[in-house]
Amino acid sequence: MNKLLLNPFESQTVPEVMTERISECYGNCLAFNRTGNLLAVGSFYGIVVIVDFDTYGPVVQMLGHEGRILSLCWSYNSFSVLSCGKDRTVRLWYLPDQRELLCLQTRSISYHVEFHPKNPDYCIIDMSQQLPLLVNVVGMQGTKSVDELPEAKKVGMPEERELEELRLKETIEDSGKVVNVSKNSLEYFSFFIKDGEEIVRFDSSGSIATFTFEGLQPLRVCSLPGKSLIRQVIMERRKRMFAVITQDRYVRVFDLFSILEDYGKPVSPVAQFTDIVGRSQWSCACFSGHSEYLLCGTKGSEHKILVWRVEDGQLEKTLEGPKESILDLAWNPRRNTIVSCGGSGSLYVWTKDYTENWSAFAPEFTELEENEEYVEREDEFDFVDGIMKDREECAEDEELPVDITSSWTDDFSDGPHEVNDFCMPVIINGKH
Repeated sequence: MNKLLLNPFESQTVPEVMTERISECYGNCLAFNRTGNLLAVGSFYGIVVIVDFDTYGPVVQMLGHEGRILSLCWSYNSFSVLSCGKDRTVRLWYLPDQRELLCLQTRSISYHVEFHPKNPDYCIIDMSQQLPLLVNVVGMQGTKSVDELPEAKKVGMPEERELEELRLKETIEDSGKVVNVSKNSLEYFSFFIKDGEEIVRFDSSGSIATFTFEGLQPLRVCSLPGKSLIRQVIMERRKRMFAVITQDRYVRVFDLFSILEDYGKPVSPVAQFTDIVGRSQWSCACFSGHSEYLLCGTKGSEHKILVWRVEDGQLEKTLEGPKESILDLAWNPRRNTIVSCGGSGSLYVWTKDYTENWSAFAPEFTELEENEEYVEREDEFDFVDGIMKDREECAEDEELPVDITSSWTDDFSDGPHEVNDFCMPVIINGKH
């Protein structure tokens, strides 16, 4: 779209209207692949649904879990999907033939999984009241217990236990009540950073620990400010910033690299947000594709999404949907599109409502409130031999054969790693 036709005083990147409703997925969690053309949806009934984001239609359904799916993650090339659910299993799915490659039985409910950004043979699993696991899935088939996996290692270190025990002796104030925190009640959130060379691990008390991927050697230990319990950690796609949702109804954004480089110094958030009017708790949050905005969904019966600018902390827009809660949010990495998952399981697609400013393109253009009879000039539609000849020559130049059947690979990719992404095959009358 020509930028001259758009209003320069309005944001052209923040969606503002609901344009689609997808009701076939019964979703509970969402995850876009790297290119944004496929959306993975984890359902209430243990089904992993792949949605084609060009047609907004489900194209693949993979059944294996026996309960609600809590987290999904794509491999970098979009060939594989990891899922974990309330049935205490982590499953690896291979999309080209739509089959389950691996099922891992965990000790407790796993609520977050993540692929290694370069090597899809490794993944991290976060479990309830258990230390995270780094798992190598190469050569594993069928169903196995994590306890039996020699490749599964606990992401923890002895030096930080004393720090954790000191922090756990403190009391945490939440809404005027004093809550005692025991070590067994800690929840962990782990992510690969620095292109997979390191692992960062957060816990619900505010501690941050980093480890090397090779050998899991401890590197740093630091703490976030405040005494409120952390309910959720959201990492942006480039792994440079992260946001934490805390019990005090705030969402705080931190610069991860500055914390790791200057660890030991006081940590302060880049920005913090709260619903001043409604004083709502937050159910979920996500960053925009380029991390310019942070989206937060309110907890409760309202489908309300608040969009803040990370740079200055100002509220950019408030999106209001149907009268149902929000379970998850996802921003398409390549398009200015938001998908929200409602309490009923329906998915809602939010896009930008563009208003063309035609007067910027043609100053003589005027908008009509009603039809008017056009009075043409005497020679306005007369045929001119020279003009018609030029048009015929242009038409002949445009009549070139177009190859729409051959496929080729670009020599260079605009991504940080040159890989061939998986595309869903087109099936016509049951044949590929």
